[in-house]
Amino acid sequence: MKDLIRCLFFYVLLGQSLLANEQGAELSWQETRAQWKRLIQWPDRCDENMEPYLEVELLHGYSVHRWWDERLLAIVTCAMEGNNFGELLYLETTKNSGKFNLLSFPQFKTADRASGNIERVISGKLDVAPYYRFHQSLLWGNIRRDLAGGSIVNTYKYRGLGDCGVLTAYEINGDQIQLASLQIKDDCHGPWLASESWPLIDEAEYMTWPVVVLKERVRTIAN
Repeated sequence: MKDLIRCLFFYVLLGQSLLANEQGAELSWQETRAQWKRLIQWPDRCDENMEPYLEVELLHGYSVHRWWDERLLAIVTCAMEGNNFGELLYLETTKNSGKFNLLSFPQFKTADRASGNIERVISGKLDVAPYYRFHQSLLWGNIRRDLAGGSIVNTYKYRGLGDCGVLTAYEINGDQIQLASLQIKDDCHGPWLASESWPLIDEAEYMTWPVVVLKERVRTIAN
């Protein structure tokens, strides 16, 4: 019964959007956002953290896209920190199901940036490798998506110029997230390079880095 109600709500949501378009009176983004939240049920903290930006309409805090296989992909902004966004990605289980799975991504952080935020070590020795690996639903960075190709590219910027940081490319097969490539540029003072030209890290190298669980850090710029 619960799944039936969710499915009906999904079609009502789509129907309202279509009807509004036909009548030339689109729903406000606030109304549409609230409806999508009821459907996907993202955490309240996302709204609380982003409230100052939502109130002045600097951003809408969510977007919904049609994935390459016709499923919907929802991206919800939950936090901002410096030059990066903390975002949750929800992918529809099957086309028009109205049910969404929260995706989780392998990510990387320098040893010094992870210092003080490590909850526990899963494997490997700390203070040996330059970077640590961790898995988390909250994807930090600046997302670019290839809807036709089924991939997500994310740039974690060390500073606003975007001339140094971590570039990760992910492929989504079904609901499985696979790291397609990892590029890192630590030097923020050398010649400017587009992120696509940053040094490529071989899988054999990054698979030797320690795996950790980081403490949850969700805050806004104002904090």
